[in-house]
Parts: sequence; C-alpha cells; structure tokens
Amino acid sequence: MTRGILGVTVACARCHDHKYDPFTAEDYYALAGVFASSAYKEYPLVPAAESAAWIARKKQVDEAEKALNTFLDGEAKRLAAGYAPRIADFMMAAAGEPAADLQPDVLKRWQEYLARPEEFHPFLDAWFQGRRTRAEAGAFQRLLLEIVAEKEALDAENKRVVEAASKAAPKPKRTIVLPGGYRSDEDFNPGADIPAKSLERDRFVAWNRTFGEASGPLKFSRELTPRLLEGEALAEYRKLHARVEALKKELPEKYPFLHGMTEFEPWDLPLNIRGNPEELGEVVPRRFPLVLSGGKPVPLNDGSGRLQLANTVAHHPLAARVAVNRIWMHLFGQGLVRTPSNFGRTGDRPAIPELLEYLAAWFAHQGYGVKALIREIVLSEAYQRASQTNAANEAEDPDNRYHWRQNRRRLDAEPLLDAMLAVSGELDLTPGGVSQAFDAKLRRRTVYANLGRFKQDETLSLFDLPAAAVTCEQRVVTNVPLQKLFFLNSDVVERRARALAPRIEQDGIAGAYRLLFQREPNEREAALARRFLDGAGPDKWKLYAQVLLSSNEFAYVD
Repeated sequence: MTRGILGVTVACARCHDHKYDPFTAEDYYALAGVFASSAYKEYPLVPAAESAAWIARKKQVDEAEKALNTFLDGEAKRLAAGYAPRIADFMMAAAGEPAADLQPDVLKRWQEYLARPEEFHPFLDAWFQGRRTRAEAGAFQRLLLEIVAEKEALDAENKRVVEAASKAAPKPKRTIVLPGGYRSDEDFNPGADIPAKSLERDRFVAWNRTFGEASGPLKFSRELTPRLLEGEALAEYRKLHARVEALKKELPEKYPFLHGMTEFEPWDLPLNIRGNPEELGEVVPRRFPLVLSGGKPVPLNDGSGRLQLANTVAHHPLAARVAVNRIWMHLFGQGLVRTPSNFGRTGDRPAIPELLEYLAAWFAHQGYGVKALIREIVLSEAYQRASQTNAANEAEDPDNRYHWRQNRRRLDAEPLLDAMLAVSGELDLTPGGVSQAFDAKLRRRTVYANLGRFKQDETLSLFDLPAAAVTCEQRVVTNVPLQKLFFLNSDVVERRARALAPRIEQDGIAGAYRLLFQREPNEREAALARRFLDGAGPDKWKLYAQVLLSSNEFAYVD
C-alpha cells in the first residue's frame, strides 16, 4: 500500500527502524494492525438467494469429494500395508526373477524405484552394488516392516502428547481469516510448537522413499488407487465416485463476485522485536505513520480503521504526486521521478519538480480524475513531440529528462498482442465478462486472459511480463533472440498473419503499411515487398503479413 500509493517503503520497518527514511518499527505495526483487523470476503454480484443456493450445492460437492478422498486415502494405506509383506518378491521380480502373481502397476513402480541408483537409498547399498539376491531383498523387507511399526508407534505417541498439551494449557487463539478459508496461527498448524519424536534420519528416509514420497513404490495416489481395488472396495469407490460426478454435473458455474475485505475483530498488534513474532514488545495503537502526518498521531481505530486509512491516504499530498508520476511514466515510458515506488531519500529526484507539483495540484483540483489528467497530458506539446533526436539536445540531456523529444518505446506484451488482433480484424471489443484462457484462440484484449499468479505464461513472460506473485513498480525491457523466434514459430502469430493476409492482399503493399504503420512505404520498402511476394509461393500474403507483424516498427511506438 505505502509503496504503491504513497511512494514510500514502510515495509522495511518490520524488523527495525528504516535506515534511510524516518519510519519506525512502530509505524509498521501501527499500520499492520489495520489489516490484521480486517478479513477476506467475497462479495456476490447476484441476489443473496442465488449465491446461497450455489454455496449449498457446492457444499454437497465438497462433502462428497471429501468422503471419496477419505476413502481413497484409507484404501491407499490399506493396500500399502497389504503389499509391504511382499516387498522382497517385488524386488526380485524387478531384478528379473519370473513372477506371475504380482500386481503389474505396483511391480512397475518398484522397477522404476530400483532403476534410480543415483538417489540416496538407505540400506540398499549392497543391492545397487550388484548383490540382487533373495537374502538382500528379504533383509530390506524385514527392516522396512520394523520401521513401519516404529513409525506408527511414534505417531500415536506424538498424537497423545499434542492432545494432552492442548487440554492442559489451551492457548488463546488469534486467527486471521485468509482467502480460501485458510487461517493462521494455531488453527493452521496445531501443535507445531510442541516437541515431537521422530525416526532416526536414515530410517525415516528409507520409509519416506518407499511409503511417503509421490514416487515411492508403495505410495498410491488417488488416481492409481482405484486401479488396485477389488470386490467390495471397488464397488464402494464406484458408488462414491458416481455421486461426486453427478453432483458436479448438476452444479452450475459459480456466480460472479468481487474479492474484497470486511471488518474483523479490532486488534492492535504488539511490536515484534527485530521482526521476531516470538519476542513481543509493547502494543502499538493503530495510526498513520507520524512523519506523514506532521508528527501528530492520526488514529485509525474506527472498527478496523480501513475507511479512515483510505480517506487519509486518498487525500495525502504524496498520493497525488505518486499517481501523477505513474500516469506520466505509462505515457512517456519513464516517470518524472524514475523510482515510482520510492520517493524517499534513496529514490530519484524529479528532473522537473515544478511540473510534478503543477500536475499534482491540477489532479487534486480536478477531483482526481484519471481520464481528465490523461487528456491534459496527451494534448500537451511535450507528448506530441516526435522521437527524432537532435545532436545539441542529446549532448545536453542524453537521458531526455527534460522531454525535449518523445521517447521511442516498445509495446508491452499485452498491447503488442492486442495490436496484432486489431490489425488482423479479429479483436473482440466486448467489455467485461469472465476471463478466458490465454492461447492462440483468444480474441479479446489480453487484459481478459486468465493468468495464474504463481505460474507465469511463457509467451507473456518472454516479453517481460513480471511475476504476479511480487510487486513490480515498472517493467524491464529486454531484447533477446527468443522474442524474434516467437514471431517466427508461434501459433499465435501464425493465426494472426493468416487472418491479416486477405486484408492486405485486397489493399496491397501500400494499404498494409497504412494499416500497420500509419504511413506510406518508401520506394525501397515497396521494391523489397514486391520481390518477396514474387518468390514466396501460394501463401505469400500470409508470409508477408507475418514479416510485417515481426518487424520492429510494429512493436515500437514512435
């Protein structure tokens, strides 16, 4: 919040007072208390009865899935326990000894497991050194059965200790509701602070490699377990699975909703000394950072304090400057302050402070209208200047801090893909609605693409889309060979070129330049195009369209 809207880094003060700017650890925990006093909430965009009906039906699906998964997990453990006394048989079969009565899927897992001698396998050194005998396999089987029994005893004892500690000294629980229903502190990981006994390291690794890891030969996933079931167990699985599928089929698509926050129990946080939650200091009342409020406390204690915080931030002089600077940065390629999230001592100084002050005051006076500010800027002489260089000005101001010319900028990933859709005539301009998968079939603006927060899309990240899991004040711009290979080989570009081909074939080379570059081709460009088209074969216009889409001029804004 502070970096994005106020251009200051209060987060640095979580563990200690800020080393450069006048923010204290108390400032951090005074703000953090506002968010600790808030909870995540989904706000339905449909009538309450409709959302309640969907939630009730979804609860039935969840309960059915839970019953199915509980059954499969129990069967997986039962199957593992049933196959464990035959470990030696599986090992010998994996070594080549004939065996007709072993389950094929389980045998395959043992073959794959024993084909990885480069991994650490406690107690299997002799086996991997070539002594693949019944005696070695039997010894390993007996050892694993001992380890399984020992682990079961330790798990039971640890469970009793945790339950006894919880009853003897129940801790007051302070939980924060998070998206997805997760909770922090004791509800999230009960008993984590209670010492527990465990297997000796090598014995645990041997157990884990066989029964615990996903690749373990006797660790059966929920996908594999049904293939191993027989008789009554198989019948029960089919019944539970059928119920899940039937309920899913009947469940309609989830209603639209907004991610948001709501009030929670008001709570002032204690100071975490050096950022350590186990070493607490005095409780810090919720308030705005002192240096941003003239040294006078501005309390944030009405409920969670979120509304007070929002009003304070929205009308703070820094917020107008930061907003103006970010809008300027997106229009010109660089901000008046080149560190848009850091207006502190270590940040950049504005090259034209008078301009920043004027625009911030104008922005506030106009009621913080973003569209009005954009209109004011793009109608200015500074924005409408050409990007051609000038030797005298270049020598005086090589970084163009005083904006004597327009900056030549490469399109970001999203507008670049949108531009290809626009010139090919495929762009769907329907506003709003549900996001769609990002692939070559997408016809809407890329802002409507459904992208994962933790798994980046390869195409967009290739063109410098930042990771969504971290904040990014401004994108880097790289120029690497893989970007050109994308234009040569991507199905996205090939589809756009195929759709563009009839348009430029109808209007010719000059029409293609007007459509893609808003200018006429010069004589050399027209001659090169004619020579290319004469020798390009039956798909010549599609190939020519792909060449134009791959050009630097299409990807850059002058």
